[in-house]
Amino acid sequence: RKCPAEDLAQCAERTARNLCLKLESTEALKAYSELPAAEQSIWLAGRILLHGEILGTLQPPEAVYHIPGDLEGTIDRYHFLVMIDPNASTYVKKGKTSPITLIEGHLLRIPNSGLTPAFTHNKSKMNVIEGRMRYKFTHSRNLIKDLIVESVGDADTEDESGQPMDIITLCQQVIDLGSSKLTTDIKISVEMCGRFAFLVCSLSRPFTESLIFIVPSTRLTLLLRRRSPRLLRRKTVG
Repeated sequence: RKCPAEDLAQCAERTARNLCLKLESTEALKAYSELPAAEQSIWLAGRILLHGEILGTLQPPEAVYHIPGDLEGTIDRYHFLVMIDPNASTYVKKGKTSPITLIEGHLLRIPNSGLTPAFTHNKSKMNVIEGRMRYKFTHSRNLIKDLIVESVGDADTEDESGQPMDIITLCQQVIDLGSSKLTTDIKISVEMCGRFAFLVCSLSRPFTESLIFIVPSTRLTLLLRRRSPRLLRRKTVG
């Protein structure tokens, strides 16, 4: 409804209340209501120009980067090879021999993999790519962890399904986890059996599932240092 001239301040206050304006804005609106028409026009023009300047400084957000299908497929395949490689020098730690670093180095050496040196200087894209790598490693570690825990068996049961699993069966079940995504057949080797036996033996008693790969990573580091300090610095997978 139209406000009477003598009631403009109350009208401004009621309008501010209906719009849920803050106190500072309410006072500004009341002051504006008392201005002559010509000054109100100038005030409005000034506010419009101010908002135009503010909008001019805003930067649109970067478009969300989506990993190309070929690159994503290569990550999905190669991360599994890193996980089951008997020469892996770590499973979860950061650094030059970390799983993510190994994959990045491998992809950079593969022509047409989709990952080029230019990508490494684009932080937003690399965050998405490394996020995919971390997701795949975490997912595969959890699947392998479940198999390792299952392979130990349950000493308190006589049920055949609760008996310990032999190491060859464990290796084959681990291979089966990723075989559908791999283009080459993975064969069980003595080295692979030894590595998974190492993982099984690294279970603490009583074991904590969240440490199943952290404890072996620490022990691997100590063993490699004991065997050859220089080998630890140069160790790579693949």
